[in-house]
Amino acid sequence: MKTMAKCPNCGSSAQPKVVATEYNEDGWTIEVVRTYKCGCGQTFTGTSYYTCQECYEIVEKIENRG
Repeated sequence: MKTMAKCPNCGSSAQPKVVATEYNEDGWTIEVVRTYKCGCGQTFTGTSYYTCQECYEIVEKIENRG
């Protein structure tokens, strides 16, 4: 399952670009944390969880600094 990340600030799914990816595994679940930067300036993460039977992503806004 691959979906386009949607910016929690402006709602765009065309502008966000992946700037970093981190993988974590505990033996039962693989967690993939992607950091996105949108054209509107918002940075946010999308965390995907892959288990034996399902896959889902949680999107979290990161506060902009500076």
